[in-house]
Amino acid sequence: MLKATGSSHTNFIPLKRQALSNGNSAATVNPEPQGARDTVNIGSLSSAQPAADARPTIVEGEVLVKTKSSLFKSDQESLLDSLGASVKERFEFPKDLFKSFDGEVMRLQLPDGLSTKEALAKLADDPRVDYAVPNEIIYLDEVTQEDAPPSQGSTDPGDIGGRKPNDLDPKLWGLHNRGQNGGKNDADIDAPEAWAKTTGSNDVLVAVIDTGV
Repeated sequence: MLKATGSSHTNFIPLKRQALSNGNSAATVNPEPQGARDTVNIGSLSSAQPAADARPTIVEGEVLVKTKSSLFKSDQESLLDSLGASVKERFEFPKDLFKSFDGEVMRLQLPDGLSTKEALAKLADDPRVDYAVPNEIIYLDEVTQEDAPPSQGSTDPGDIGGRKPNDLDPKLWGLHNRGQNGGKNDADIDAPEAWAKTTGSNDVLVAVIDTGV
């Protein structure tokens, strides 16, 4: 499940949004283990972040489980009983997108006294389980902007100093192209030049209509 900012609900792609009491939002992404499909788990997000080394890496007391495709409801209930766990969430898959996907993915709440590590050890060799993983937490780095002048003597029209967001990845040549990937210099949308004029407003709504519409 993946969560970003905002207060809405999402489906598993694996993405789900949930409003927090402080107005922020949290996210969770359900991954498969290495060797399966490449997906990512995002457990929760918050703009108020503690020191990096003090932050938890998983949601303790929860596991994400995918059952075998042939599992009957009675077998699923037996699986839950063997852990003393309850289902916190079931993820729905659009059949037209996941035609080859079978089985069920669930987020389980473990009982008191059973750690996530212990539950994963029990599920590792369970014939009813396709895979089981912890509900991992990934934190977004806070994007900061500072009012700093362009570099002295710079001839780069995109050099706007510290006002450029610190998450502008050099690989995103479409925003600012210096030919870093062998492309044509300045073949981009001039994003830094736009940021030099304004960094936007919460009162302005922007909609992006893609070819899927």
